[in-house]
Amino acid sequence: MNRFNEIFNVPSELAFIENKRVMLDSLLFNFCEESNMIEGIFGEENTLNHVKRIKKLLSQEVLSVDILQTFNTAGALRTQSGMNVYVGDHEPLPGGMHIMYKLDSCLAHANQGHDPYAVHQEFETLHPFLDGNGRTGRAVWLWQMFNQDYYNMQYKFLQMWYYQSLANSQERK
Repeated sequence: MNRFNEIFNVPSELAFIENKRVMLDSLLFNFCEESNMIEGIFGEENTLNHVKRIKKLLSQEVLSVDILQTFNTAGALRTQSGMNVYVGDHEPLPGGMHIMYKLDSCLAHANQGHDPYAVHQEFETLHPFLDGNGRTGRAVWLWQMFNQDYYNMQYKFLQMWYYQSLANSQERK
């Protein structure tokens, strides 16, 4: 059972567990609010909806293409020819069934405990959905951080990502 389940599925009558639950609820709210703001999505209702989806995603033992398709309500998986996207100067692979297979491979890396930074980069480079890739990629990153016990609760997502990215770039030199 992953860390998220261990914390969220325990009897609430234990005070110290309830404190952890409140702390995690606050952490998840802040994470979702920040993730939405990066995409220009504002408002408490949008954040609370994202929190619900994140909690469901974090409760999964493994990630799959089907689970991510349910999570990402913003855009369809780019499984058909012509479902192309452009991200600034980056032009991901054109749409087609190979996108689903590459996403499946990326999620296998996440499930196997590969470096969350590398999996996030693989996901965002693939850009498997027509829309919602940023929030979905950050959610995959968070799922890995929880499951691999890496998440440091004192940092917001961007701070954590910044420090993690710096450490990774130093290791790769």
